Amino acid sequence: MTVVADTTPLCHLAWIGADGLLERLFGEVHVPEMVMAELRAAGAPEGVRAWANNPPAWLKIHPHSAKTARLDEARRIDAGEREALALALELQASLVIVDDRAARQTAEEFDFAVTGTLGLLQRAAQMRLVDFEQSIASLRATGFWARESTIEEIRQRLRKADQ
Repeated sequence: MTVVADTTPLCHLAWIGADGLLERLFGEVHVPEMVMAELRAAGAPEGVRAWANNPPAWLKIHPHSAKTARLDEARRIDAGEREALALALELQASLVIVDDRAARQTAEEFDFAVTGTLGLLQRAAQMRLVDFEQSIASLRATGFWARESTIEEIRQRLRKADQ
C-alpha cells in the first residue's frame, strides 16, 4: 500500500509522540520535500521541528513533483497539500493522509482513499495500538480542534467494534 501524507497529520502525530503509528500501520509513508519544509518552519512546534530535522527511516521524502501542474492554484489548498496530492498522483497512492477539508475534497476528486489524524487514531485504536481517549486528550492539549460530533462518532464505532 502506497501512502502519502500532508503536513498537519504528521505534525500532530509527531507532537504527541504517536508518529510511530504510521510505521506500524503502513510500513512506510511518502511525503514531498515541501511537507518537510513546513514541518521544519519556524512556526512549527520545537519538538516537531526536531523530528523533521531527523526524520525516521520509514518516512520517504521526495523532491518536487512534475504532477503539481495538474493541481492548479485556483483550488483552495496550500502549497504543501498541492505537493502531497501531486506526489500521490505520481506514486498512484492507495491512501492520502490529510486533514484540511478542501484538500480532502480534492483528493477524493482524484479518487484517492483519504483519512486524517482522527481516522489514523481510530484505526490504531481498533488494532489496540493506542488508547483513543488518551490520544484525543493529548491532541487537544496541542490545540487540535475537531467537532465533538466527529469524535463521538468515532467513539461509537470503536464501542461497536468492541462488542
